[in-house]
Amino acid sequence: MATEKLTVAVLGAGNVGGTLGRKWIAARHQVMFTVSDPNGKHAQNVRGDLGNSVVIGSVADALARMRQALRPEMMGETLINFLDAGNVGPYLTRAAYTPRNYQRLRELKNRYDPTDVFRFNHTIPPS
Repeated sequence: MATEKLTVAVLGAGNVGGTLGRKWIAARHQVMFTVSDPNGKHAQNVRGDLGNSVVIGSVADALARMRQALRPEMMGETLINFLDAGNVGPYLTRAAYTPRNYQRLRELKNRYDPTDVFRFNHTIPPS
């Protein structure tokens, strides 16, 4: 039975991440190790074991690759979630809702959070 080749992003390259990533690679899957320091000790150990062809980058790099891979499947809608944590703004939040739903959410915000206590991430500002 043939197994589909996966693309996997592994968080970290230390004991756990390094071991998991090596296992995925041994099973012939494409792996990207995400680390805070691509030149750090753990990343260099993985590179030393697996060669220069190993992909090591930041979490932001992995998320950018994932967004690019998902792009053909997107139907033009705007999705807001944790993937967009560094890409926030009222224009993105507003684009994610129909005008009617956005207005309804704004009315709820005015009623339950008029001082905008919950203003982080993808907030809808009160009127």
